[in-house]
Parts: sequence; C-alpha cells; structure tokens
Amino acid sequence: RKRQGCLCQLTQLLSTCLSILQTLGKWMYIAESSDRPFWEQILYTLLHSAWIEFYGIGIPHQNAFGFGCSRINSNFTLHDNSTWTSVSPIPVTEVLLTTCSDCLLTLEKWDEDGKTYTSLTLYSRRRELTATELDFYKKQVDCLSLPPATHMEGEHLYCSSQLVEDAGRSL
Repeated sequence: RKRQGCLCQLTQLLSTCLSILQTLGKWMYIAESSDRPFWEQILYTLLHSAWIEFYGIGIPHQNAFGFGCSRINSNFTLHDNSTWTSVSPIPVTEVLLTTCSDCLLTLEKWDEDGKTYTSLTLYSRRRELTATELDFYKKQVDCLSLPPATHMEGEHLYCSSQLVEDAGRSL
C-alpha cells in the first residue's frame, strides 16, 4: 500500500538493548493517522490527550476523554528488539521507530472484522514538536498513503500519574 515511487524511510528500527532502554518512561501522544474508518472522528471527538509509559513489557495507556480519564494496560512481547506484539485489549503488532532524540513512532497493524488496519502514531517526551519534526511525520503518513493525521492540542491537560495509580488500584 505504499505510494508508488515513494521510499518510506521510517528512520531506524530500535536495534540494540540500549535503544530499548531509551524507550522506557513516559511518552506524550502527539498525532495519529489510521486507515480504520471513522478513526479520525473518534479521536477528534473523544480523545483530548493521552500518553503511554514503557516499563519493561507492560505499557499502560492513559487517555483523557471528554468525559474523564481512563487507563488501559497492555502487556507486549518484544521480538527482534523492535517489534512488539500484544493480544490485549486487541491483538496488535507495533514497530517502534526512532525519529528524533525524544520522539517515537509506532507503526501498528491489527485485524478487525476480517480486515487489516494500519496506524502511524507519533509520541514525544515533549508536549509540542518543532515544525520540522511534524513535517517529517506528515511525510511518513503521506508515504504510507494514510489519511491526514489527527493532532492532539498542546494545551490539553494530561491525566496525572496519581490518576493512573488510582485507576490501577480500582481495576
């Protein structure tokens, strides 16, 4: 599904243990593009902010929706130092790619209703990125023939770590 004549260079795969260690910690959700129908409307309408935190093999996704905060825990299995797979809450394969010193792309593929969908998500340790960094991401989205990305607004508040801990205890 790559655009003809377009060489998608999604930078480099995480290839060493050191690179994997560099992914540990909190990453802010910046933008996402997906070929899943209505995904843009779902994100734009419901999701106000989100972040993920890598610690070992568990990755909690913290989301701030229009109606409050929620937490989703996913356990991933690491393959070849760059590909992660999970079966919960839905089966997904993620390829982690480095883009800038504090940016991270996840190229996700999952099956739903007999179809395979693709998503390219941009995370950063910062809430806002430079125009150059965002342009690089846009080029990758275009190269993969995905629809324009939905961007999170930098001024939206993220759920606090305390909310994550409280949510984890109540689940």
